[in-house]
Amino acid sequence: MSFITNDRLSALIGSIYDCALDPGLWPRALDEICRELDLRTGVVSLIRLADSQPMLAAATGFEPEWISRLDHYSDGLVNLWGGEATIQALPLDEPAVLSKINPRAIDEYSDDPFHLQFNRPQGFVDAIAVGVSRDTQAVGTIGFNRHRDVGLIGPRETEVMRLLVPHLQRAVTVSRVLDMQKIAAQNMEVVLNALRIPIVLAARDLRVLFANRAAERMFAAKAGLACLAGRLQVLQPGVQRALEGAVAKVSQQGAATQAAPFGIPLAATEGELRSVHILPLTQEETFALIFSPRHLGMESSAAILSSLFSLTAGETRVLEQILTGRTVQETARHLDLGVSTVRTHMLHIFEKTGVHRQAELVSLAASFAPLRN
Repeated sequence: MSFITNDRLSALIGSIYDCALDPGLWPRALDEICRELDLRTGVVSLIRLADSQPMLAAATGFEPEWISRLDHYSDGLVNLWGGEATIQALPLDEPAVLSKINPRAIDEYSDDPFHLQFNRPQGFVDAIAVGVSRDTQAVGTIGFNRHRDVGLIGPRETEVMRLLVPHLQRAVTVSRVLDMQKIAAQNMEVVLNALRIPIVLAARDLRVLFANRAAERMFAAKAGLACLAGRLQVLQPGVQRALEGAVAKVSQQGAATQAAPFGIPLAATEGELRSVHILPLTQEETFALIFSPRHLGMESSAAILSSLFSLTAGETRVLEQILTGRTVQETARHLDLGVSTVRTHMLHIFEKTGVHRQAELVSLAASFAPLRN
């Protein structure tokens, strides 16, 4: 069952990506989401942990007097959602619905101060939120309130928001990487050349249309990337395939319903690690590739490869065992599978990643190994 047409979803995603390069457009994008899903208010907030200062803040749908009180009541939001531990346990790739997470906080017998003093006077009966950042530098969320006139958040709102989650996260990440709030309105080439982050504008076939000075320095240093015959080339065969596949997914008709990999990690070169983010531009079949510093957590190499190359659950389980050093026979015994089944999974993994031998697969996975202190 489809809860939204591809045209409407694509329009929403287009508005979201506009915000990546112009944070001043967030109120408009939030308002479009509100109107599509019968939500009353929307808020985006990104807070720098070092000094608790906002890196991004925008809202829509509030009456002016309530906007001025938002900061005063904001501390109560943590308890409204069940406390710090509950919030930290929420997955970043799923929308959180208040009536599911902490229904007692908003029922008719609620004694929650935030709900009684902020939500109820405005007629809010439910909320849906998306985590857009949760790392050592910043924490960010996008949240929406539902008015009592239309009832609690339902399956349609949840499913459509689930489709929007990766795009909301991308837009916030790109704004954060580029620090767009510091960029004055001027010639875009001048702006891009002034940035320390390498940025490449490319066609669908990775033909380079423009590279800023930071990207040219990156190419000259042969730091795992090159511009060969006018085409962007990652000097890791497996990652090149993942990058090409990600760009293709973004450009495909209807790709809005299935997010391509974002933040593709690149191997360490001379001690430097990077991730490449793909941002579709308004001009058809043109993309901005943004090479940001890479900060990996403890996510396993198998999980990264699974995401990059769309491995199935079964293929991922086999890969995990192979990467621990187990043989095909040992993997079969450990997973209670037939040896022929494990070999079939391995053949599919080889095909998807573009490698031909187990040693090459292990080498590819090692390039994505998490950083350890």
